[in-house]
Amino acid sequence: MNVFKHPSFLKFTMLFICPLLSVLVWFMPWHSSVDRFSYDYLLNHSELEDILPCATVVIGIDDESLSRFPDPLILWHKYYAAIIDAATAGQAKAIGLDVIPSISLDTVSPEYDQILVKAIRNSHKKGTDTILGFSAGKNGAIPHRKFLLSASGMGFVNLTPDPDNIIRRQTLLIKSPRKNLSKSFSFVLAEHVLPKVIDNTNIPQRIYIDYRTQPHEVVSFAHVYDLIEAGDVGSLQKIFKDKVALLGVTSVKLPDIHPTPMQSIGDPKDKIYGVVIHAASIETIRNNIFFNSLSRKNSIILLLLLSLFSTLIALTLPPLRTITILSLLMAIGFVTIWFSFQKFIIIPLSPLLAGVLVGAVAGSFFKQTLEYWQFHRLQRYFKSYIHPEVMQEIIDNPSQVNFEGKKVTATIMFTDIRSFTTLSEKLSPEDVVSGLNQYFTEMTMAIIAENGYLNRYLGDGILAIFGAPNVLPYQGALAAIKSGFNMLLRLEALNKIKPFPGVDEIKIGIGLHTGEAIVGNIGCDEKMDYSIIGDAVNLSARIESQTKNFDTSMLVTEATYKLVKDLVEAKLVTITKVKGREQEVKLYEIIRITE
Repeated sequence: MNVFKHPSFLKFTMLFICPLLSVLVWFMPWHSSVDRFSYDYLLNHSELEDILPCATVVIGIDDESLSRFPDPLILWHKYYAAIIDAATAGQAKAIGLDVIPSISLDTVSPEYDQILVKAIRNSHKKGTDTILGFSAGKNGAIPHRKFLLSASGMGFVNLTPDPDNIIRRQTLLIKSPRKNLSKSFSFVLAEHVLPKVIDNTNIPQRIYIDYRTQPHEVVSFAHVYDLIEAGDVGSLQKIFKDKVALLGVTSVKLPDIHPTPMQSIGDPKDKIYGVVIHAASIETIRNNIFFNSLSRKNSIILLLLLSLFSTLIALTLPPLRTITILSLLMAIGFVTIWFSFQKFIIIPLSPLLAGVLVGAVAGSFFKQTLEYWQFHRLQRYFKSYIHPEVMQEIIDNPSQVNFEGKKVTATIMFTDIRSFTTLSEKLSPEDVVSGLNQYFTEMTMAIIAENGYLNRYLGDGILAIFGAPNVLPYQGALAAIKSGFNMLLRLEALNKIKPFPGVDEIKIGIGLHTGEAIVGNIGCDEKMDYSIIGDAVNLSARIESQTKNFDTSMLVTEATYKLVKDLVEAKLVTITKVKGREQEVKLYEIIRITE
């Protein structure tokens, strides 16, 4: 069964197939990259309103500090203690160590451990909590127990990169196989500093870090160390008062630098230190407004609806309207994504692209395929009514299809079955139609074989044109003569099978004349026909009627003979007057073609 015979059913089926195809395309890896890019773009081109004043300060172990204090970092306990003392003296609300004192120095310099422990305890007594970081995982590291017992808490410092290695989100809570709950470094700091703002029950397990918060102040470790050594409490209070201080690495010499979405669409070499990312995470928690991303289930529902709509539009509307409507739909989608982002709702871009584009492309492709098949089926049937050359001319130049017509010089053929009226009276209608169909099939093949154009059937007669619409040598005269001889040969074979029951033989007359005539689309908007009119047409019909008077099957006028006289052998049959013409007409019988 040819499925194209049921276009309505196919279109209905496509309304199911295209959405499913959109889902399959959406499940490919590209959609995550598109959604990440969309998020990065929106984050970089939007502003955060009603931002709380920045409450974090970063103490960076930079290149200058590493030069000032050349000791290995595992021996920096006394330096860390000095920074804790500085933050305490500056009245910081808390200090977090994004460096892990995982080793005790009892066997090397026991006093170093005591200095650090003392600084941590002293800070707690004076209202500044010290939070230690630890690295979770198989190869992780945790602070030594003597420092943990003195600290106010600890949190994991692991960052959560996306598959493209960019830090967009931060995991705040991790459940261990034993169902123990671990909190992130930034979460613990925020929890200790702003307990009234944070509702622990509503904190998501993972948050998008809002890098649009105010720039975090980064102070050199060496500078802070100098201030505490000098006892400059005033300067320390300007840096630390009522803020969360984070101690971490800000030197490219140490491996704690990461790409973020704020740099991912700019210079890929421009990255942010891990301690600064923790500061941004704390500020995000402090603002207490978190991005909510559309769930996977809702994304698929949105995708299906968009694909269904775009497929329906592509199947039912013309291409220009389809493009206009779907472009408008895409624009509305982009605007919706933009304004939703301002309300902290992340609508992924990929369902919009997959739903609209896949639905439109698949629907349009199916529609074009269906129309292509319907066109060729119509073309095949239309060939029964119009010459292929004419049909191709209409297809190639539809704007030129008009009723004006043009004057051409061509050879017109008129044929007729002799005594057909008497013959048909003796036969049933079925036999007449059956016989004519066989006869017309053979005669039509003879015309087409010489590139003639069968203009129409006139009862039992045939009107054909040679030289228009397709141009032929000798203005179609030679092709018409060849076609006439072919007709007679086919008629001889046809008479052997007696297409008309009870009729032993049928004879035909063929009249040919070459002259000027007008060809074109004759009719009106509702119905038109490619036809030929003029005196040359009438003359060919008159000549055909003369064939029975001279017992010949084919006669041509002098105008036709002159064009091919060097290519044929002919004899003059008569010089006669025909109806409708004052001048006499010379008629020739073609004996044979000599070329």
